Amino acid sequence: MKVVCPVDCGNAPRKEILRDWNIAWARGEAAAADLLADNVVYEPVGAPPVEGKAAVMAAFASRFGGDAARPEELHIHNIITHGNTAALNASLLMPGGRVEYCHVYLFNGFAKSAKLKRITEYRIETGAN
Repeated sequence: MKVVCPVDCGNAPRKEILRDWNIAWARGEAAAADLLADNVVYEPVGAPPVEGKAAVMAAFASRFGGDAARPEELHIHNIITHGNTAALNASLLMPGGRVEYCHVYLFNGFAKSAKLKRITEYRIETGAN
């Protein structure tokens, strides 16, 4: 999978965490779970929330439906952080179209080692790349 990300997305610890997490889950890597708190809550707008690390990872994995449906490209446009909150917007180029998304994050603390506690997702799927 090709990854396009602005250079400044690696100039702060939380930006690096969010960049690395988005790349890992888009690739289907189990290491993405290491960046989640055990009690993480995933809130896709318009759908019921999902709670717990294993359930959240399963919910994200089901978005792709297998390796053949994995993104061909991930374009991270912006990562904005402030304190224990952050936001990231990106595009996924899929075999059958494009997905535009924005995640709003809450970390479980202020330390550099803090994990993702809440992920709110705004997502739009289009049929064209």
